[in-house]
Amino acid sequence: MTTSIKSSSNFLARPFDGIDQFANILDTAIVKIGSDEVYPPGSIELPSSQLPLSEGQIEFYFTKLLLDDLDSQKIDLKTVELVCFIQGTIIAESQIIYKENLSTIQSPVVIPLQGNPLITQSPNGFDIRIALILAKDRMGKNLPLIEAGVWLANVMFRISPYSAQSLFAAAPLDDQLRTSFGLPKGCLSYIHIQDDFLLSESLEDQVDIYVDVSVLRLLQESQDSAVANSIQLDLATSLFLALICKTATSLRDENMENAGDLEIENLPVGKVLHQVSVSSKYSIDDLLKFAANDLGRLKAAIETHLGSMKYASAALREVS
Repeated sequence: MTTSIKSSSNFLARPFDGIDQFANILDTAIVKIGSDEVYPPGSIELPSSQLPLSEGQIEFYFTKLLLDDLDSQKIDLKTVELVCFIQGTIIAESQIIYKENLSTIQSPVVIPLQGNPLITQSPNGFDIRIALILAKDRMGKNLPLIEAGVWLANVMFRISPYSAQSLFAAAPLDDQLRTSFGLPKGCLSYIHIQDDFLLSESLEDQVDIYVDVSVLRLLQESQDSAVANSIQLDLATSLFLALICKTATSLRDENMENAGDLEIENLPVGKVLHQVSVSSKYSIDDLLKFAANDLGRLKAAIETHLGSMKYASAALREVS
């Protein structure tokens, strides 16, 4: 295995013509953080408190299908390498952190992430790419040439901190809506949660967030500023507070003694509770109890999860 090899080349520039044959072969790869956070390829948004990443690993299991597909394309197992590289956001370079020939590789493949400078110095996240690379030309009678360096399959993980925009999509709040909801004229925002949200399959249709139309316009125009991020994180904190408090109220109304009675971890709102629990080190039952008798502590747990301190500090520096 080869680790920490600096690379400025882009060996993913030339795809294999028969990509359909291998298109999904790496989709079973996962990023595992801690003992209970597992993520498939794609975008992974983590609480700011978890970045820079101090632990984690990539796992991938080889299947017989991969070997059969290589054989059907007349590609020798010894000419293919599994390569993993990372691209940081602060240090402008990529590094190969794993490279091994398929003929000698053992399944499952486990690639540790902790300790790499590109990761530890990337508080804004980083990209991980895993690819099957042809290390030698494929040549043979009646076979089209496939040059070394092409990729047969690849997947990417994009790890980044939560953005306020990813937590919710706000709608404009005007005087007509304030009247409709029975709100005071001077209110800045309103979070509306449907009564039957707890057992819904998705929270997207159950939660509506409204922000004063003029403030929302200003946020959209300067969404990358530290002040805008701080305001949006404050709105996100309010959203989490509303969700958790309404969950606690609903559980009491249903005469549930604790979250386990409803197997809440299997519900969409359970994901929110789990994330805050992991970041704050409070149990889910603790968070639900705070919703009833200690809102200050619940808010502190949510702020820890969202990394609010970093955004507030940046906003203060920006306006000072």
